[in-house]
Amino acid sequence: MNQQDIKILITSQEESFFFTGGVGEEDIQDIEAQLNVEVPESYKWFLMNYGFGGINGVLINGVALDKSLQVVKATKSLREYGLPESLVVVENMDEYVYCFDTARMDGGECPIVDWDQKFGIGKKQYRNLYEYLYDRFSDAIENL
Repeated sequence: MNQQDIKILITSQEESFFFTGGVGEEDIQDIEAQLNVEVPESYKWFLMNYGFGGINGVLINGVALDKSLQVVKATKSLREYGLPESLVVVENMDEYVYCFDTARMDGGECPIVDWDQKFGIGKKQYRNLYEYLYDRFSDAIENL
């Protein structure tokens, strides 16, 4: 999966997607500084092109319309409940969250893992954000 695959998928669902719009490099640097991590290149691409949002209830954390850093808010909130400092919340599924595992950064990318307060990091993981978005958005489209 790559950027083009994600763009095609999103474009095909124009009537059922919601995105706030791209943000600038300054917002990305602010996210990294406030969370004390480096985010993967795929997430920087997502932020610069889409900002925050998703398809049919799949909402990817980022920067909201009011320019608030929702990814920072979600991550810091869960850090109070034991979320490791190297994890950054991508999507909240209520009973668990999907997160970037920035401690495993390799070549500008890192895996996405599931985490919950009781069991910590689970077994489910994606190699990168492109793979994650394609899987989650495809499921959302299939369930429309």
